[in-house]
Amino acid sequence: MCFSSDTELLDVFNDPIRVDKLKKGDMLRYGHVIQCVVKYQVEGAWVCRFNQSLGITPFHPIRHKEGLSCIFPRSIQECTYESHILTLYTFIMESGHYVVTPNGIHALTLGHGYTDGVSYHPYFSTCLIINDISRMDGFQKGTVIIPKGTIFTRDNERMIDGMITN
Repeated sequence: MCFSSDTELLDVFNDPIRVDKLKKGDMLRYGHVIQCVVKYQVEGAWVCRFNQSLGITPFHPIRHKEGLSCIFPRSIQECTYESHILTLYTFIMESGHYVVTPNGIHALTLGHGYTDGVSYHPYFSTCLIINDISRMDGFQKGTVIIPKGTIFTRDNERMIDGMITN
């Protein structure tokens, strides 16, 4: 559930801002406020690229067209793939549970609480991910770095259900 650093989101004034420039307290479209920026250090992560302003992981739930249910980016034909990404960004929000890109795509954020269709994940869409991240260094200041080498635990159905950091 992450974005490449050059992804742009809309701020409260409807102006684009890169995710690597966002910080705790920033207000995004519809007045949604960032509680914590989560940076995940990776080695060559795959992202779906839709245009120059959006790079998103293939299984990050999005609403591509207004009013439709969430889908995965990998199911959209315009998606091309890149694999050179070293840091992925995602967010925990104080208010609101999604962010909006300049081309109108709504992307869900961590712990959003939605339970319908592809929106639901037993870890990423629940308070479990919030609880884990809130115990990490930097949470109170608004930026958590999940280091490369973090182990994500899996349940019997191979769904991620927790994380262990070094």
